[in-house]
Amino acid sequence: AGTYAAGAVERNAVDQRQSHRPPGPSTVRSIGVARRGGPILTTISYRGGDEVFAPGNGSEKVYRVASGYIRLYKVLQDGRSINLAMLGPGEYFSQQGPDDGYATGCIAEAMSDAVLELIDRAAFAEQLGVNPQIARDTIDSQARQIASLHTLVEHLLARDTGVRLATTLLQLADGFGTERADGRVAIRLPITHQSLANMIGSNRVTVTRKLLELQQSRAVVAEGRNNLVIDPDALREVSEME
Repeated sequence: AGTYAAGAVERNAVDQRQSHRPPGPSTVRSIGVARRGGPILTTISYRGGDEVFAPGNGSEKVYRVASGYIRLYKVLQDGRSINLAMLGPGEYFSQQGPDDGYATGCIAEAMSDAVLELIDRAAFAEQLGVNPQIARDTIDSQARQIASLHTLVEHLLARDTGVRLATTLLQLADGFGTERADGRVAIRLPITHQSLANMIGSNRVTVTRKLLELQQSRAVVAEGRNNLVIDPDALREVSEME
């Protein structure tokens, strides 16, 4: 039963039929008690493209990525969207709470097939007080997400679309990449130009132009339909440009 396992877990599988990109899980794989008298831990499977939560819901739970990758993003007023974080195994996340009156919420989406562990926020707070390892893991996860947001702010304020694109490709290679003998990394997740635009708050035309520039410098090579191979060193040079 993942991070909270400390005893027998009752299994109760529930399959659900769903429409395209539903605001919920593909399958509830198990619902169990983490320990006798302890909090309820739910393990849920998502297919790539499934929505985990949207603004207005999700704040009552804390989520941990057991496998796969999740992206958090916001939709801007002009219809564009921009990534806030890409989260892999071991990362914790939740919806923004409405308590301060300023939070507008974000969308969590499975980038690939993923399994999440869910626990009620109040029960999670209790676990932080009795399980130091969960507390350390949560702090580390939040620190990485804050660092990612700092980078995003820097890119939005001082750098162009090409830098945001290079940084996002490096993140995708880190999560979905297979390194080759020549040091290049093949991104195993098929991704369209529009999907990349949605991640970096841009548009398809601009992303296509920037990708062509990266291909001309051999920092990126297109192999087949929507498959990219990157040169990490070359992209890091682009991502560090002022």
